[in-house]
Amino acid sequence: YKNNYKNEEIITEALTQKRIILTRDPGLLKNRSITHGYLIRGTDPHEQAREVICRFDLYSQAKPLI
Repeated sequence: YKNNYKNEEIITEALTQKRIILTRDPGLLKNRSITHGYLIRGTDPHEQAREVICRFDLYSQAKPLI
């Protein structure tokens, strides 16, 4: 786990690994090279997990977590 990535590192990793960027930083998602990203609005970790599960319809994969 690392939480001090630079924006460029996040974007490069996401594009290379074909991942969706989940962030609370609206500035990060303004970068035009980002193809898939979602702005998380919640501040509580449980709330954030529910938000992502709902947004990406992950209920069946997250059932043990709910």
